[in-house]
Amino acid sequence: IINEHLFAFQKVCGMPAVFFKKLREGVHCDNCFDPILKRVTKSNCTSCYGTGFLYGYYPPIAGWADFNPDPKLTRITEWGETQPNQTDIKFTNYPLLVPGDIVVELESNKYWSISQVQPTQKNRTTILQICRLDAVNQADIEYTLAIPQVLRTSMIDALNARRKLIES
Repeated sequence: IINEHLFAFQKVCGMPAVFFKKLREGVHCDNCFDPILKRVTKSNCTSCYGTGFLYGYYPPIAGWADFNPDPKLTRITEWGETQPNQTDIKFTNYPLLVPGDIVVELESNKYWSISQVQPTQKNRTTILQICRLDAVNQADIEYTLAIPQVLRTSMIDALNARRKLIES
């Protein structure tokens, strides 16, 4: 089942993406972590990307995901109307995603933060993950996470090759 989903995402309906797993343990950041309060004091720290741990995220992992269109929602608040920028994705079982991880949609270069993960399991094995994503503001430090150019180029080339194959 996992291979079927992977095939569908790579060859039919998926889009190239890069996943940054957030560090949740390790060496605390010297620039922004307060050891007395045990919390981050600066959200736009360039050493830890606001995570409190040095380097902030593990190296990027390439993958294919099925991004759903952004739902058009409007919330009425006491300040007026707001339009949250959220979307959902379907993704295979690797890497296992958790809230706080970052997903980069390579074609549009849009950065998303995972806010909710709903795993689909069979016999206690995760086979599919459905995630709710919140858009990351372009002014946030996460937009400076580096994606190797070779990785970006190879994924976009694979997408373009798939499109040419479908057109012919």
